[in-house]
Amino acid sequence: MKNKFFDIENDFDEEIEQPKITKKSKPKVQETKIKTLGLFDHLKAITEREYDPKYFANLSDGDKKTFSIYMINRYLSMNSEWLSVVNYFQQYTQVISNEDAYRFYANMIPKSRMFLKYIKGKKESKYNIELIDIMSNFYEISHKEAISSLDVLYTISNGMNEVKRLCSMYGNDEKDIKKLIKI
Repeated sequence: MKNKFFDIENDFDEEIEQPKITKKSKPKVQETKIKTLGLFDHLKAITEREYDPKYFANLSDGDKKTFSIYMINRYLSMNSEWLSVVNYFQQYTQVISNEDAYRFYANMIPKSRMFLKYIKGKKESKYNIELIDIMSNFYEISHKEAISSLDVLYTISNGMNEVKRLCSMYGNDEKDIKKLIKI
């Protein structure tokens, strides 16, 4: 009978599996991060939950910083039923505290779960940037005013001729003008 503890031949045949340490499998250290409340958490407190008189007293300093009455007014005004209340109260939000604003809205807004869609502005202009530059340089106006002017010129009957004339004044040929005025 062989002794397994002193069997030298078998000791070298078996490989001992070592745990592989990679960059991804580093020991995890549990970090306790306290999540601060965001804008949507404050909106839920106003629109969905019952009024809590101690809501602001229970908020941390970080949570109080995320309570933006300007953004709350914007989101609440997306609901047409609440628009008149928000519009009326908005003039007072500049002089009262955030706590008072919460108190007012939490008591006035009916409690229901509702999706408040934020309406964004258009990012792209429908006009070519070179055409906007030509308009702003010629009339010495801002890009925003140039876009407004192009809106007007594109709707009137003789407006396209004026746009073509301005483009030709800046050295553009007929082929380039077609690319510039294309919507």
